[in-house]
Amino acid sequence: MRHLVVGAGVLGLMTARELVLRGEKVCVLEAGEVGRQASWAGGGIISPLYPWRYPPAVSVLAAWAQVAYPELVMALCRDTGIDAQYQQTGLVMLDAEEGHEARAWSEIYGRKIELVSGHEVSRRWPGLKPQGDALWMPEIAHVRNPRLLKALLLDCQQRGVDIKVYSPLTHLECSQDTVRAAVDAAGHRYEADQFLLCAGAWTADLLRPWGWELPIIPVRGQMLAYRCLPGELSSMVMLRGRYLIPRRDGLVLAGSTLEDVGFDAGVTEQAKADLHASAVSIWPDLRDRQPDYHWSGLRPGSPEGVPCMGRGPMQNLWISAGHFRNGLVLAPASARLMAEMMLSEAPWTDPAPYAPQPL
Repeated sequence: MRHLVVGAGVLGLMTARELVLRGEKVCVLEAGEVGRQASWAGGGIISPLYPWRYPPAVSVLAAWAQVAYPELVMALCRDTGIDAQYQQTGLVMLDAEEGHEARAWSEIYGRKIELVSGHEVSRRWPGLKPQGDALWMPEIAHVRNPRLLKALLLDCQQRGVDIKVYSPLTHLECSQDTVRAAVDAAGHRYEADQFLLCAGAWTADLLRPWGWELPIIPVRGQMLAYRCLPGELSSMVMLRGRYLIPRRDGLVLAGSTLEDVGFDAGVTEQAKADLHASAVSIWPDLRDRQPDYHWSGLRPGSPEGVPCMGRGPMQNLWISAGHFRNGLVLAPASARLMAEMMLSEAPWTDPAPYAPQPL
């Protein structure tokens, strides 16, 4: 069976990989460069931020993906030589006001959470600025997402996935209730048996010709990165929704903003100053350092962060979008579920909570 995936972000590539591992033929259309939108721009934390704030539909996917990630990264490194740098550094949450909710969530999903006093924070993580009691989540890991995208791209190519870059989809040719072909801006036609829209924040626009209005909107996130010494910051840290992520080579990422500005992916000096102030409030050692990098990306925002995954307005048209801040977090689980649905296999979890609901 031939499948066409629209969108070469982490979700598109992982779903293509799941399909080709099952012996399917896959072509991927990408409007620009592979993985250069939200997948590239994020921090790579393999957990929803404040996971107890999300509905069970998100927690179920996250729990499955967190188990799958170590083996996935090892397999990609073995097959491509590209190490996505999976690191289980743990995460210190300096604001512990939701400790009761956090512990209740941890008991349901079997995740470790420890309440740590401010004095203990200073002892265990010198240099951090305690805000009182903190929450320590030792199992939380992160990956270096640009490396993950490069590994996925090479792995897919090695497995025979045909990836077309700079090929923005303009329209789908349909006959009655079936999609026959996808047409890109250059007029090239791509015929397939099944089509998957996995275009992130742009997915809703692609569905409007059928009168479908999905609640997916672009939400800009800006990030900073500081050049520090390896090991200078040992764990990820969060405070009031902002976070720091230490990479192996000493790069420390600071994020991120949440901005409703449409499809404007630019960076601003105001956000840079705000992110720097937040980073300093978490780790005062950054006060006199200037960020080396400043970038942004557009997330596919959705109500409560629950993704839309399932059949679209045509019999052979599928949707996987609206993962909001958790596209990378949920990608292995979402890709497996989408492949199972598209191939009429028994799904590993109930897909009903993710069924697209047009407005």
